[in-house]
Amino acid sequence: MDKHTIVRDWLKSYPGFNRLCFNFGTVTPQSKHLIPTASDYVFKRDIFGNAVRYYDFVVTAFNDIDDITDDGAENLVDFNQMQNFIDWIAEQNSKRDFPSLGDNCEVEEIRNLQNAPQTSRSGELAKYMVQCRIIYTEYC
Repeated sequence: MDKHTIVRDWLKSYPGFNRLCFNFGTVTPQSKHLIPTASDYVFKRDIFGNAVRYYDFVVTAFNDIDDITDDGAENLVDFNQMQNFIDWIAEQNSKRDFPSLGDNCEVEEIRNLQNAPQTSRSGELAKYMVQCRIIYTEYC
Protein backbone atom coordinates (compact mmCIF):
# COMPACT_ATOMS: atom_id res chain seq x y z
CA MET A 1 0.00 0.00 0.00
CA ASP A 2 1.34 3.49 -0.80
CA LYS A 3 2.10 6.08 1.90
CA HIS A 4 -0.74 8.40 0.83
CA THR A 5 -3.33 5.67 1.38
CA ILE A 6 -1.73 4.63 4.67
CA VAL A 7 -1.75 8.19 6.02
CA ARG A 8 -5.31 8.81 4.81
CA ASP A 9 -6.56 5.61 6.44
CA TRP A 10 -4.76 6.46 9.69
CA LEU A 11 -6.25 9.98 9.74
CA LYS A 12 -9.72 8.53 9.20
CA SER A 13 -9.47 7.09 12.72
CA TYR A 14 -9.92 10.65 14.02
CA PRO A 15 -13.61 11.20 14.94
CA GLY A 16 -15.36 13.12 12.18
CA PHE A 17 -12.81 12.20 9.51
CA ASN A 18 -14.53 8.99 8.37
CA ARG A 19 -14.80 10.52 4.90
CA LEU A 20 -11.52 12.19 3.99
CA CYS A 21 -10.98 13.11 0.35
CA PHE A 22 -7.46 12.82 -1.06
CA ASN A 23 -6.12 15.92 -2.84
CA PHE A 24 -9.33 16.77 -4.68
CA GLY A 25 -12.96 16.48 -3.79
CA THR A 26 -16.16 18.40 -3.86
CA VAL A 27 -15.95 21.36 -1.52
CA THR A 28 -19.14 21.29 0.51
CA PRO A 29 -20.02 22.00 4.12
CA GLN A 30 -18.48 19.31 6.35
CA SER A 31 -16.03 18.14 3.64
CA LYS A 32 -12.46 17.35 4.63
CA HIS A 33 -9.39 16.85 2.46
CA LEU A 34 -5.89 15.43 2.86
CA ILE A 35 -3.34 17.26 0.71
CA PRO A 36 0.30 16.10 0.75
CA THR A 37 2.73 19.01 0.46
CA ALA A 38 6.05 17.13 0.59
CA SER A 39 6.08 13.41 0.01
CA ASP A 40 9.16 11.44 1.00
CA TYR A 41 11.41 14.51 1.18
CA VAL A 42 14.89 13.35 2.21
CA PHE A 43 16.06 15.48 5.12
CA LYS A 44 19.36 13.66 5.64
CA ARG A 45 21.15 10.37 5.01
CA ASP A 46 23.46 8.49 7.33
CA ILE A 47 26.67 6.75 6.29
CA PHE A 48 24.75 3.51 5.69
CA GLY A 49 22.39 5.17 3.21
CA ASN A 50 19.38 5.18 5.53
CA ALA A 51 17.23 8.25 4.91
CA VAL A 52 15.40 10.45 7.38
CA ARG A 53 12.36 11.59 5.44
CA TYR A 54 9.47 14.01 5.85
CA TYR A 55 5.90 13.40 4.81
CA ASP A 56 4.21 16.80 5.10
CA PHE A 57 0.49 17.23 4.67
CA VAL A 58 -2.39 19.62 5.15
CA VAL A 59 -5.87 18.70 6.31
CA THR A 60 -8.53 21.15 5.20
CA ALA A 61 -12.09 21.30 6.47
CA PHE A 62 -14.90 23.38 5.03
CA ASN A 63 -18.12 24.56 6.61
CA ASP A 64 -20.75 27.25 6.33
CA ILE A 65 -19.76 30.73 7.47
CA ASP A 66 -21.75 32.11 10.38
CA ASP A 67 -22.00 35.79 9.51
CA ILE A 68 -25.57 36.15 10.71
CA THR A 69 -25.19 35.96 14.48
CA ASP A 70 -23.41 38.72 16.33
CA ASP A 71 -20.82 36.41 17.86
CA GLY A 72 -20.19 33.93 15.00
CA ALA A 73 -20.77 31.04 17.38
CA GLU A 74 -20.82 28.40 14.63
CA ASN A 75 -17.44 29.62 13.36
CA LEU A 76 -16.01 29.08 16.84
CA VAL A 77 -17.38 25.52 16.97
CA ASP A 78 -15.77 24.69 13.61
CA PHE A 79 -12.47 26.30 14.61
CA ASN A 80 -12.43 24.33 17.86
CA GLN A 81 -13.10 21.07 16.00
CA MET A 82 -9.91 21.59 14.01
CA GLN A 83 -8.07 22.70 17.16
CA ASN A 84 -9.12 19.36 18.66
CA PHE A 85 -7.55 17.66 15.63
CA ILE A 86 -4.27 19.47 16.39
CA ASP A 87 -4.50 18.19 19.97
CA TRP A 88 -5.23 14.66 18.67
CA ILE A 89 -2.09 14.72 16.52
CA ALA A 90 -0.03 15.74 19.57
CA GLU A 91 -1.68 12.97 21.60
CA GLN A 92 -0.89 10.35 18.93
CA ASN A 93 2.72 11.50 18.98
CA SER A 94 2.88 11.18 22.78
CA LYS A 95 1.37 7.68 22.60
CA ARG A 96 3.60 6.83 19.62
CA ASP A 97 0.47 5.77 17.73
CA PHE A 98 1.77 6.27 14.21
CA PRO A 99 0.75 5.06 10.78
CA SER A 100 2.79 2.08 9.62
CA LEU A 101 4.64 3.37 6.56
CA GLY A 102 6.16 0.04 5.55
CA ASP A 103 8.46 -2.75 6.68
CA ASN A 104 11.64 -0.75 6.15
CA CYS A 105 10.29 2.48 7.68
CA GLU A 106 10.18 3.60 11.29
CA VAL A 107 8.16 6.68 12.23
CA GLU A 108 10.06 8.82 14.72
CA GLU A 109 7.56 11.60 15.24
CA ILE A 110 4.43 13.27 13.97
CA ARG A 111 4.13 16.95 14.68
CA ASN A 112 1.87 19.87 14.06
CA LEU A 113 3.52 22.65 12.10
CA GLN A 114 1.30 25.25 13.77
CA ASN A 115 -0.56 25.60 17.04
CA ALA A 116 -3.90 26.82 15.67
CA PRO A 117 -5.88 26.20 12.48
CA GLN A 118 -5.35 28.66 9.65
CA THR A 119 -8.61 30.10 8.41
CA SER A 120 -9.75 31.65 5.17
CA ARG A 121 -12.85 32.06 3.06
CA SER A 122 -13.44 29.83 0.05
CA GLY A 123 -16.45 31.20 -1.79
CA GLU A 124 -19.34 30.99 0.63
CA LEU A 125 -17.56 28.52 2.92
CA ALA A 126 -15.07 28.85 5.74
CA LYS A 127 -11.84 26.92 5.22
CA TYR A 128 -9.81 25.60 8.16
CA MET A 129 -6.32 24.23 7.53
CA VAL A 130 -3.88 22.30 9.71
CA GLN A 131 -0.34 21.41 8.60
CA CYS A 132 1.50 18.37 9.95
CA ARG A 133 4.76 16.51 9.41
CA ILE A 134 5.58 12.84 9.80
CA ILE A 135 9.29 12.28 10.37
CA TYR A 136 10.46 8.76 9.64
CA THR A 137 13.57 6.77 8.80
CA GLU A 138 13.64 4.57 5.74
CA TYR A 139 16.23 1.83 6.16
CA CYS A 140 18.18 0.36 3.24
